[in-house]
Amino acid sequence: MPIVPRQRDADQSPAPDARSTRGMPPALPPALGPSPTVRDPYLSWLWLGVALAGPAIGLIFPQLAAPDIVVRRLFMFRLLCLTAGVVAGAWALAVAWLTLHRANRQLAKLATQDPLTGLANLRRFHGGLTAVLGHEGPSSLIMGDLDNFKRINDQYGHLEGDHVLVGVAAALSRSIREGDLVARIGGEEFAVLLPGADLAVATGIAERMRRTVEALSLGVTISLGVALYPDHAVEPTALVKAADDATYRAKLAGRNQVVVWEEQPASGT
Repeated sequence: MPIVPRQRDADQSPAPDARSTRGMPPALPPALGPSPTVRDPYLSWLWLGVALAGPAIGLIFPQLAAPDIVVRRLFMFRLLCLTAGVVAGAWALAVAWLTLHRANRQLAKLATQDPLTGLANLRRFHGGLTAVLGHEGPSSLIMGDLDNFKRINDQYGHLEGDHVLVGVAAALSRSIREGDLVARIGGEEFAVLLPGADLAVATGIAERMRRTVEALSLGVTISLGVALYPDHAVEPTALVKAADDATYRAKLAGRNQVVVWEEQPASGT
């Protein structure tokens, strides 16, 4: 028969040694004691971080530590509203900035663009002319004036005249190089700035413009004058006058042609 050790009675258990337990924390209940299966050191650091973050959050947001659950929920609701307000305000600010940016771009576009044809206007043309003539090397200017345009307005009305202007503007835009600037500077007057173009290149572009407008079959042709910087003029105003004079001579010579500016002999010689 096996011998079973007799259970020690509770009143017979030896009293704990006071010297061995002095200064030691009281024993935790088994349910709250450390689990013998947790051996990952990173999990210990995680618990340490949570233990340190709790008091910090309590110091920053004392409402979270309030014993009353209503107070905590009310604080969380206010915090959520505050966060939503900040997000909504940032979104509204971004939308306002984007709207203002687009409005400024539209204003800048309207300030430099002809509203009918979409070409550059006189203001932008003058700015481009001044910038181009400030660089070394040749540049050319073409001035153009539509032939018989007044007859279109008189016979068919200004709406048809606007239609012709839009068609001519598109034709001129198709005839230039990348980097050139074509502008509408008057009712039926156009100017084309050709940076870096010598006289041969400018004359070829002007002739291409003339043929393109003629092929539109809109009842108009165009007379074009060409002036070269710095050979014909150095100042912007003088260069515009030289190209305009060449355009006038193209008109006198029968219209629908290209004329290069030449210095005219003084009268009486």
